[in-house]
Amino acid sequence: MNIKVLSIEEWNSHPAVEVSFPENKKGTPMYRLEAGWYHGGLGLPILSDGSVCIDAFRWLHRTKHIQFLETLKSIELPYLDNAKITEIIQKKDCLIFYGSHVYYHFIVDCLGTLQIPPLSSVLLNRSIVISKNLPPKYKKFLLEILQAYGCEEPNFIPTAFMFFPFKDSFIQAQPSNAEKIDNVQHLVSKIDIGPIPDSLRIFVLRSQTQKRNLLNERELASMLIKGFGFLVVDPSKLSIKGQMRCFKNANIIVGVHGGGLTNALFANNLQVLVGMFNSKTRSYYSLISKQLGAKHFA
Repeated sequence: MNIKVLSIEEWNSHPAVEVSFPENKKGTPMYRLEAGWYHGGLGLPILSDGSVCIDAFRWLHRTKHIQFLETLKSIELPYLDNAKITEIIQKKDCLIFYGSHVYYHFIVDCLGTLQIPPLSSVLLNRSIVISKNLPPKYKKFLLEILQAYGCEEPNFIPTAFMFFPFKDSFIQAQPSNAEKIDNVQHLVSKIDIGPIPDSLRIFVLRSQTQKRNLLNERELASMLIKGFGFLVVDPSKLSIKGQMRCFKNANIIVGVHGGGLTNALFANNLQVLVGMFNSKTRSYYSLISKQLGAKHFA
């Protein structure tokens, strides 16, 4: 099968694509697609004729873009039409959310695509396809957001497949990174997180990870507590609401580059974000800092 990369205009006018919510100043469109395949890891839909929207690639690194297209060209897509997957996924009018087990990508790239209240009419009495590997606390938080916006009993359909067929499904378009961050902040604004501590300076631990660890993390934590009044936080031990609560009043956040720094976007008055790296820097948190009007140091 030949992969055809379409412009946004070509994609919107494709006979298998229905633009359910036209693009406007407050959000990106939602698509109702007749049939195709969905790559959950990248959040990319591919139509049955091999068409892919170029807009979906704008946040991907060029290398990933090329690798993805080369992989698709080497696969016979109909072969993936497994009977078991078809039975689970090919239900009319599903919303494909999927999600990610990586905290940053779940919060920014997955929740950032959800647009409510336009979604509320789509979600009513419909199923939501999610990854079987979505961590329980991520699923719980997604449920809390949906319920806060009036979707009381969503039917989650978990799939063990990253690349699966779909039929007659709703799929969100990919907003820009700035729009995603704005949208996450809007989504969580209705979540009741309870009393907020006066934690103005936070040092983020990475004690539960296997890479990018500080050899002298305890020593540095002790210095920041005693000399600068920092609160030391291990996000892996908190629920997502707990993380929101802990970071809400923070104006200075310090930590090694990793998912825990994602909580900076929940801060009401962030002034400084310091991310430590072992080698090359990445732009994730400089974008969040810029969006929040804070200084970023790598």
